[in-house]
Amino acid sequence: HLDLKPENLLLVGGAVKVADFGLARSLEGLGGAFVRHGVGTPEYMAPEQVLAARPEDVDHRADLWAVGVMLFELLDGSRPFRARDREQLKQILRDRDIRPNLRRVPEPFRSVVQACLERDPEARPESAEALRTSVLEQAAAVVLESERRAAELARKQAEEAAAAGAAEELAQARAAEQARR
Repeated sequence: HLDLKPENLLLVGGAVKVADFGLARSLEGLGGAFVRHGVGTPEYMAPEQVLAARPEDVDHRADLWAVGVMLFELLDGSRPFRARDREQLKQILRDRDIRPNLRRVPEPFRSVVQACLERDPEARPESAEALRTSVLEQAAAVVLESERRAAELARKQAEEAAAAGAAEELAQARAAEQARR
C-alpha cells in the first residue's frame, strides 16, 4: 500500500478495510521502476521510504512501520516521532539512537509496537499475519490478566462480605445475650 494512515482505514461491518490504493497502483503500473522512497504521508513513512535510494529497499514491511505508528498513536495518544518538517523527520529517522518513548503504551503491547517501529525492516514482523498473531496473543494476555484480577477482586469481596456478615451475627448474638441479662 505504502501510504497507510488512519484516513485510509475504514471500519465496515466490524472489520477494518484498507482504502486508497492509488499510490500502490501507480507504483505497480510503473513496473517497480519508480523510486518508491519519499512518496506517502511523512508521519507514517518508514525510514526506508524516506531515506532509501533504491526501490528494492522498500517492501511490505514499510506498511508494518505505518501500523506501528498508528498503534502508538492509538495507545499513547501521540505520534512516536515529532518533527517540524520533512527534513527534521529525515534526521530523526536516520538517527538510530532516537527511539520512541513507549512508557505510556500499555505493557503487553510495547513489544508489538517496538517491533513495528524497528528502523531495520528485517527486524520488523515478517508479515501482516505475523503482526496480527502477535497482537492477538497480547490481547489474549490482557483479557486473561483482567479476568484473573476480576476473580481475585470477587474473592476478596466475598471474604469481606462473609467477614462482615459473621461480625454482624456476632454483634447480634452479643446484643441478644445482654438483653437476656
